[in-house]
Amino acid sequence: MDEQELIDRIRLEEKIRHQIQKEFAAERSEPKMTFWKLLNSNFGLFLLSSIVLTFISWSYSQIQSHNQQKAEHIRITKRLSAEMKYRMILLDNKMQTCMTISDSLRIKPMWDVNDIFYGRSVALMNGVSRETEFDPVFPEYDNRGVVSLFWEYAMINLQGDNTQFIEPFMAFQIGLRDMMDNDSDTTLQFPKNKLLELNNHLDKMKKAIQEAKRENS
Repeated sequence: MDEQELIDRIRLEEKIRHQIQKEFAAERSEPKMTFWKLLNSNFGLFLLSSIVLTFISWSYSQIQSHNQQKAEHIRITKRLSAEMKYRMILLDNKMQTCMTISDSLRIKPMWDVNDIFYGRSVALMNGVSRETEFDPVFPEYDNRGVVSLFWEYAMINLQGDNTQFIEPFMAFQIGLRDMMDNDSDTTLQFPKNKLLELNNHLDKMKKAIQEAKRENS
């Protein structure tokens, strides 16, 4: 290879090298699709709006569902509270009547106490159909007892162990059952000491309801 050919070859290599550098510099100077540029593009705006609208729709649905549940809990709580308050008043009146009349006359008000505490589901007892004068505040609680009503109230509104609240109700139930659990009305007896004990359980029930309401407030 003579000197001229060598010079020509070097020039060609230099030319090729400069061309590659020029192309490489052009590639580096070309704008790249960054995250923010993607968001500013039509597709990015469409994608972002879809995500935002989906999130807003989901959030609204969740809030609406929560508000509906909260409103339903408040409605049920008010009805349960009103029904229990009504029954406590009736029980108190009937128990006071029993305390002031002779034993032979206590059978009717004590059956009323039984019906008020248990609901109409006890109208049929010992195989004998009995008429009851008790009417609940809300018809849906017709066959619901006081224990059932309070337990539902506690499950909706109270947290943790509710044993301390339910104990007076169970004590009243046991005491009432002991006096009313006989083969016929003629064998039922209502001694004053048993009535006093039952009345004491009633006072504790009323206090338990008040304490539960304070804890819920």
